Amino acid sequence: MSADYFAPQGQVLTVNGEDIQAFEFGSAEEADAAAGGVSATGSSIVTTMADGTESANMILWVAPPHFYKAGKLIVIYVGSDNDVIDALQDAMGPQFAGGEPLPPTTPTTTLTPVQRLASRLSVMTLVVAFAEDGHGPWDNFLPCVRRGVINYYNTDGGRHATFSGCDLGDGIIVNGSGELKP
Repeated sequence: MSADYFAPQGQVLTVNGEDIQAFEFGSAEEADAAAGGVSATGSSIVTTMADGTESANMILWVAPPHFYKAGKLIVIYVGSDNDVIDALQDAMGPQFAGGEPLPPTTPTTTLTPVQRLASRLSVMTLVVAFAEDGHGPWDNFLPCVRRGVINYYNTDGGRHATFSGCDLGDGIIVNGSGELKP
């Protein structure tokens, strides 16, 4: 997916049946600079080109945009599904720009610890499944949401991931390894 407002090639991912756009920058500093060009409402994005000139994009979204940043990743969700917004905030922290966050919904049921764990693990699994395979021994590491690291690599049977101190919030910390099979 190509977008004129961010330099890296984006990927479209699905969270709870809704599309999100994910952009991975070369460094957290590059992502910070790109995030600094996004207006508070997300309706305009100023991009600094390689030659130092700036390009301004005015965007008319079909629904409220929500911009999130964590490390070298910027994610955009255009929509108003509270479950998607909650999952993105859990994974990436509060939005840095975009439409007004929707008021928190009062859950009609309380999630059991197993349901909370399953929700967090599903987001973590998506991250591992869609991460690009690196070209060197240090390329296949991803930071966890709050702290910790994921080391992943491809095998004949799928993708192997090792989780070291992955803090997913709500006291959920993952240590160990697993296989994602196609």
